[in-house]
Amino acid sequence: MAETSGQNVLDPVLVEQLEALPEVKHAFGRMYCPLPAEYQGKQGSIDLISYDTIQFGWAKKDLIGGTLPQEPEDGTYPVLTVFDKSNSLTVGDTIQLEDAKLTVVGVLNDSPFSSTDSPIVICTEETFHQLTGQNRYAVIDIQLKDTTADAAIAQIHTLLSDTLNKQVVFSNRIEGNRMIQSTYWAFHLVVYAFLIVIAGITILNIINSISMSVSARMKQYGILRAIGMDDAQLKRMISAEAGTYAVSGLVVGIALGLVLNRKLYILLITHYFGAAWQMPWGCLAVIVIVVLAAVVLAVYNPVRRILMQPITATISEL
Repeated sequence: MAETSGQNVLDPVLVEQLEALPEVKHAFGRMYCPLPAEYQGKQGSIDLISYDTIQFGWAKKDLIGGTLPQEPEDGTYPVLTVFDKSNSLTVGDTIQLEDAKLTVVGVLNDSPFSSTDSPIVICTEETFHQLTGQNRYAVIDIQLKDTTADAAIAQIHTLLSDTLNKQVVFSNRIEGNRMIQSTYWAFHLVVYAFLIVIAGITILNIINSISMSVSARMKQYGILRAIGMDDAQLKRMISAEAGTYAVSGLVVGIALGLVLNRKLYILLITHYFGAAWQMPWGCLAVIVIVVLAAVVLAVYNPVRRILMQPITATISEL
């Protein structure tokens, strides 16, 4: 990344030169300008930042409300803002500049910028140029095809330093990103390993409960077989009992779990990042599948054991 401490002095031609290098995957710039503004009935300031097409594509996954900016309409410029506890701007709010009006059409839950006391407002490069008259970048980000290509990094460093007469700060974030990614995967490994252990305990508990229930009624099952119950009816009866346990457990567990999940999500995620809670349909489907699979396994062995025993031996048990 090349930056100039917030001064828009980087020529857009540099982006084209960097993207022409075979080792560079993407190069994109951002313009920055603090502006006095009036919004929500108060005077203040905003940090106006430009995005290009690629960056808006990445921002789409962080969109927690509204849409991405389109063409200006009715004399107003559509913009995005970034959720922050100190930023009260929401979709539909207007921001009045000295000679232009902005309309917030979307809210992001994250951005690569450090939070300040002023709301972050993101617009297209064309809008930024129309509002400020500036068309040079304050920051140029570079993505490499091979992050281990030290020669390519040195070449980029030389190109930027020579072009700008060393008036640029060059930051190599490859190692930092690797550490973040490693931490991310390590955290996921620990969390999912913990969930697998919990799922295993749940399955074993269901199997053990059904097995103990069947064993406790072994004599009754033998009597029912003796008076004419066939194997299919016996299987259906034990399956119905196990299914009753499973359905009642799912209803109570999912109801309580959703309430707890929603409260924790709002407390830990929505409050800090603005992302709204959504129904976890995928997780619910996995839970249902695991419980049903556990019920099938729990019914199989007890039924098999009963059917393999003579009726007289079953009645004489216990």
